[in-house]
Amino acid sequence: DLLRLVVAPTHPLAASPGPVTAEELARHRAIVIADTSRELTARTVGLQDGQDALRVPDMRTKAAAQVAGLGVGHLPCWLADPEIAAGRLVELQAAEPRPPLRSHIAWRHRQVGKALQWFLDELARPETIAALSAGLDRGEP
Repeated sequence: DLLRLVVAPTHPLAASPGPVTAEELARHRAIVIADTSRELTARTVGLQDGQDALRVPDMRTKAAAQVAGLGVGHLPCWLADPEIAAGRLVELQAAEPRPPLRSHIAWRHRQVGKALQWFLDELARPETIAALSAGLDRGEP
């Protein structure tokens, strides 16, 4: 799995004996990355109804807040695994699986400079597609 549901060892959920339910998660503050969209309506992903949230600016700050015991949340395995191995985070098992997220990439067609053209060429490479989609649910087209 690409994401880990984690808390600090001192967090109350760290002592949970089994899979954590959505209701139990909702009783604890979630650490989330603030939506920085300027032209779209702000979105919230992964929060339970009524759940308190601490919004942070980026993924590393999110990880630091979770290590500090300020809340619960999902972190990518590349960031969570070293913290779990060092004993600074504990992985939780969720009773309900997290729904897959769709990702979209958009750009303006008006100005295709060298950097954007390189990026588009990279996205078209089979190796890049395979690396970006490794482990993703293929249930939707």
